[in-house]
Amino acid sequence: MNANNNPPAPKTRRVLPEIQTTVYRRNRFSLPMHFRAQTYLFVFRTDADEHERLRLQHNALKIFMDGNNHIVPIEDEGNFQRVLDLCSGSGQWVVDVAESLPNAEVHGVDLALPQIFGNSEIPSNVQFHKVDLLNQPLPFADCYFDIVQMRIVPSIPNRIDLLKEISRVLWPGGYVMFFEPGASFSGTQGTRTAALTQVDRLIIQSPHTPSPGTGDDNGMIWSLAPKIASMLQDAVDNQGNALFYDVSSLELLIPIGGWPDDEKLKSVGSMMAEVQMGLVDAFRPKFIELQLLTDAEFSALQTRVLAEVEDPTLELQQPFVAAWGRKVAENSG
Repeated sequence: MNANNNPPAPKTRRVLPEIQTTVYRRNRFSLPMHFRAQTYLFVFRTDADEHERLRLQHNALKIFMDGNNHIVPIEDEGNFQRVLDLCSGSGQWVVDVAESLPNAEVHGVDLALPQIFGNSEIPSNVQFHKVDLLNQPLPFADCYFDIVQMRIVPSIPNRIDLLKEISRVLWPGGYVMFFEPGASFSGTQGTRTAALTQVDRLIIQSPHTPSPGTGDDNGMIWSLAPKIASMLQDAVDNQGNALFYDVSSLELLIPIGGWPDDEKLKSVGSMMAEVQMGLVDAFRPKFIELQLLTDAEFSALQTRVLAEVEDPTLELQQPFVAAWGRKVAENSG
């Protein structure tokens, strides 16, 4: 034990259990009834176009992080045997991690399988699984993974039961990593811009489950970034015992648009501008279906957003928060 009575990570490797790919532990993972009819991919397509947007976003973040797949300071990552990415989207993070850890199994879980890879492009140590996290438990044995990641999934705001399931599949001392975006703002004005603020408010009016917050007229925000560290810190099992220890967080500011002078940041910003416009376009069908906007009104809003994204004087930035913790030994399943 350390000074905080938290167990250290195991020093020796273990014999891992075989993967359970077909048996769901439904008695282990019971979501509140009002969540069971929901699906967290409420707006976006799961086709190649959307997955290409997600891959571009991944590549921009990776460049920003100097070629790393995450910014979490992890001990002995090269020795890890199994890694899990929840809501893996395009699957690019899974593939990149698998290439950097060729001796590890790397698994991706989402509602749909990636649409951007040919069979020859997926490393042999990668497996993708179709799982609805709001209605199904994770199809893996207890204490199976060294790392579980979940990033940019603001449409799952209530993670109480999911955190218990993450803890179940983590090895004691293993890492959970969250990464969530905040609302973009103008670096020069220090405020959110008008068109992007309107998009944020429309998101809140859509089926995207909002989370209580501040900074908007109705007291609601879609971003989980301010809360993900406390989610990990406050996560407990059914007996009230903490699930994770050594919880830490870090905020990043990532440019949107090609306004930075620094060449790396200019490249990142240009990619994030394309991601931003693709994100706005992905909301078009749902906003129109819900009669939040007409098609003409959406096109006009899209034009205004593009003008903001392309205006170098605004110096648009988007905050991201990374939060991580480690599984306590007492909750090893």
